[in-house]
Amino acid sequence: TRHRRCAERWRRPRPRSDVEASKRDPLKRTSQAQAVKDWDAVLSSAPSNVPALIGRAQAKRYLGDLQSALSDYDRALCVETDNASIMANRAQTHLELGLFRQAIKGFAGALAMDPRNAVATNGKALAIRQEQDAPVRTLTLRGFKRVPNDVPFVEQKRAEDIVNDCETYWSTDGKHVLYFCKQESRWKGGVACDFEKIKKGDISCFIAAPPHFNILMPELVKRWQEWDGNEWVKRTRAGVNSLGPLQPPLRTVTLAGFLRSGLNTLYTERRQLNYCVASRETYWSGCERFFLFWCRRELRWKGSCTRHLEKIRAGELSSFMSAPLGVDILAPTGKGWFEFDGSTWITPPGTGVSHVGPEPLQPRTVTLCGFARDILNTRYEERRSPEYLVDARETYFSSDNRLLLFWCAPDNRWKVSSYKTLKQLQAGGLHAYASAPTGADILSPALRKGWYEWKGHTWNYSTRAGVGAIGVDAIGVAV
Repeated sequence: TRHRRCAERWRRPRPRSDVEASKRDPLKRTSQAQAVKDWDAVLSSAPSNVPALIGRAQAKRYLGDLQSALSDYDRALCVETDNASIMANRAQTHLELGLFRQAIKGFAGALAMDPRNAVATNGKALAIRQEQDAPVRTLTLRGFKRVPNDVPFVEQKRAEDIVNDCETYWSTDGKHVLYFCKQESRWKGGVACDFEKIKKGDISCFIAAPPHFNILMPELVKRWQEWDGNEWVKRTRAGVNSLGPLQPPLRTVTLAGFLRSGLNTLYTERRQLNYCVASRETYWSGCERFFLFWCRRELRWKGSCTRHLEKIRAGELSSFMSAPLGVDILAPTGKGWFEFDGSTWITPPGTGVSHVGPEPLQPRTVTLCGFARDILNTRYEERRSPEYLVDARETYFSSDNRLLLFWCAPDNRWKVSSYKTLKQLQAGGLHAYASAPTGADILSPALRKGWYEWKGHTWNYSTRAGVGAIGVDAIGVAV
């Protein structure tokens, strides 16, 4: 009996404190940030130093700056074109960005050079599976004359929709299609009636992205060109305006009542790292002049001009509209906002959130998979009520209410813990069973893997543990 009780205690996961584990965690955020600075110093005098480029790329990947890491791997490959290890790690970065087809191609290239490369072998199998499991993605364009603003383009991955080994994106009105032009290494947009010619190699189009930029890159690629009937016109602000999964859909917030009429418009969620503030999503107006962000210092949502994004990300409190203290931006009664009139903060009647979309506002869900402890491999549902918040952020509870996913601000990552530790977590505790990569978005269509799991006396890294699916609870209401 005593041995059986001991075995049961071992099978039941116990949350571990990261303070206790930090001595054994080989990956520390502060050391990686310093590593980037150190490699910067090396590369300032030797820009083609391959070990430095690889080292900086690895540190950036840990910090979540995947797009910049990809650039370093590209530079390293320009110097050592036949290096299978660099190619495999670049493909792994493509996989983490959700660029599955590029990842598969990169892993295959690495294996052609080195058939025993473990990163490429495991990565290729994982990329193929994740491409099959990944949610359908959707994007909108803005700034063109011939393409209506904010019409969704939905990813199509069926065999008959593939062009040049890439998926295509079709407008929901069925009039336009976005495709990858292999001859020019760029994404283009044409009319749907020309699709059969495009599949046969025709490069018909009337809009074109900059060469060598992927349409799914988190920076939301701008500076597209458009054919005006006589010549190609460069449109500096034209390009991708929103990007995310079809399910769960990006959320929108509509403001009303402000004296500056330009503020009274619809704002769409952006979750890409380079648009986040305090590691949280932001909401952007369609014209990209204004955005809403969470101010962690004041514990409230605020609004400012998009040109101040970098200053705000650096900690500056630049804003001219502000929500009441602690009010959720998705709250059904989000009124009582403040507006700065140039000299003082005022409260015009009825200012605030007038509508939240899409309706009905359904709870998001995240399914984890690949962990050694099977109890962790389950679906978690969003909860936004004040009693469930951790560090003023939503949490996700397992269907049996035994586990919760929470954002750990000190470590800048999502973690899994027992529901019994909720009060401790709200008080600043760091106890966890599992931990996501630094800065990784659990709602990313990339379905981020590479999570850590506490086992025995250390954090174990797993290439297959992480997010297996994302979606919505069709019968629930986000509260």
